[in-house]
Amino acid sequence: MKNPAAEVLASGLHLDGQLPDKLQAIARNTLASGENFLPDSFNEVITYRINGVDKFFLPRVLAMRNRRTPCSGWRWFLHDVTRFRLLDATKNRSRRNGQP
Repeated sequence: MKNPAAEVLASGLHLDGQLPDKLQAIARNTLASGENFLPDSFNEVITYRINGVDKFFLPRVLAMRNRRTPCSGWRWFLHDVTRFRLLDATKNRSRRNGQP
């Protein structure tokens, strides 16, 4: 199941029902470990070029559990952090130039 934003992303990346390689690796690790993947810094940001524009996403993967297995699947979310990433880059550029 995909929300409208995920549909746009899948269409822009021509995914044809598959996760991008980077997300597949994260999902496999989540399934193997049974642990949620919940990064809290820009170090885990994934960048995709969509319609000629770089977009930045912070992936979060939640392990789905049931009574018989520790991890029976996963649910992933991509938080579009493009705006925050651009603000952070602007702030860092200003600091390098000696501006407050």
